[in-house]
Order: sequence, then C-alpha cells, then structure tokens
Amino acid sequence: VLVLHQTVPQGKREPVGLEGAATMAMAAELAERGYVTLAPDSITAGDRIDKFGAFDTRGHYLRCPGLSAMGKMLHDAQRAIDVLEASADVDAERIGAIGHSLGAEEAVLLAAFDQRVRACVASCGYATLAAESNRLCWARDEWFSYMPKLRPLLVRGKLPGWDWDDVIRLIAPRAFFQYTAENDQIFPESRSAHQAALAAGDAWSLYNASERFTARLGAGRHDFPDEQRREAYRWHDRQLRRTPADD
Repeated sequence: VLVLHQTVPQGKREPVGLEGAATMAMAAELAERGYVTLAPDSITAGDRIDKFGAFDTRGHYLRCPGLSAMGKMLHDAQRAIDVLEASADVDAERIGAIGHSLGAEEAVLLAAFDQRVRACVASCGYATLAAESNRLCWARDEWFSYMPKLRPLLVRGKLPGWDWDDVIRLIAPRAFFQYTAENDQIFPESRSAHQAALAAGDAWSLYNASERFTARLGAGRHDFPDEQRREAYRWHDRQLRRTPADD
C-alpha cells in the first residue's frame, strides 16, 4: 500500500508514526496488519524541503516550469508504485493507495490515471470545484500551487471541464473508499465531496461492482478518526487480502 501524507512539514515521518498525529500513522498501522507499506515524502515536505520552505512550490516551478506540483506528485507516486512492484514481497496485482487531505487528493488522481492501483482510500481530500468558495486555493500564486494553469480560468469565475466526481469515475470498477468529514474546517463545503462520490458511485453499478465502492460521511472535523479508519482498513482487507487480518 502506498501511503500519502497530508500537508505537514514532517512528511513521511507522520504516516510511519514517528511524528505528528496518531490518527495519521496509516503506514505503521497497515504494516501491523501485514501489508508492505511505502510512505514517501511529497515535494516540499520532509527531506524534500528546499530553501523556500515547507510547501512552498517556488523551487519546484523553477526546476520544472511546465509541470504542475500535482503533476510532479503523481509522477513521483507512480515511481513509488514501480518500487512496490519490484519488491519480491509485493503482489503487483494487489497494490493499494491511501491518503488524507493532500494525500487523499493525490491518491484519487493516482488511482484515476494508474490502473495498477487496485484499491484507493481517500479521507477529507477536497470540496468540489463547483461548490468551493475559494477555488483559487487550487491555483494559488504563492505558497503551494497545485495546478497553476487553472488560475486564469478560475480568476474569471469559470470552471474547468471536470470536477472530482469525473475523476472518481475513472477509478471504476476498481475499489474506492471515501471518507468525508461534515464539519471539515479545511474544506467548509465538504458535503459536496460526499455528494460527488455518491454521484460517481453509479459507475460501479454499471460494472455490477457496487461492493467495491463505499462513501462515508462523518460528523467530525478534518481528521481520519479511529472508527472510520478501522472501517477503511477492513474494507481494504476485503479488496486486497487473500485472508482476513486481525482487527
């Protein structure tokens, strides 16, 4: 399982349980369940923080002016899957991706565009572009700019020709689990993410694969609480494991 961290300067040290929030130690918890896990640093985090500081993408755009930060993250995630595939301990037909917040956005896009991801878990990753009151957060002109080529369109109050439900549909009929926090302080319009997932879920029905799709809406804030995380792990087991894990 590829484990993608949230927007924290500690980077990979949080999902492996060395620093940060206990609810984010997903790489360590999944390893305890018997999975091979890989938790790389995102650009601008952990050992990849450059002179501009954590989550400042100026250095990235100086190095790669034609490649969005999200594009670079996805490229790196695909190379991480290459590493997992090459491991003698990994079944290349049973690779998953899991992430929270920034890591969730990355996991969803990765699963959409890389068929090697057989199961994807995304927690608190977005509000839809249509519902988002601060759409420019996706194309900032400073700090962390995910997709700057969207900025001219968003400045004019226009929407791109896609939204997150379209991205999620690309994952079907492979397995997808989304957890959304109703009172998410990072994405105040978070309920739109749950609605987008439910709308996209029709794609799994077309494949007669509804058992591979789950969307949960919780009452909490921007976190992946114990109960919901354990449910996601059990779901992951059903999608990827040959034998059940001890819960």
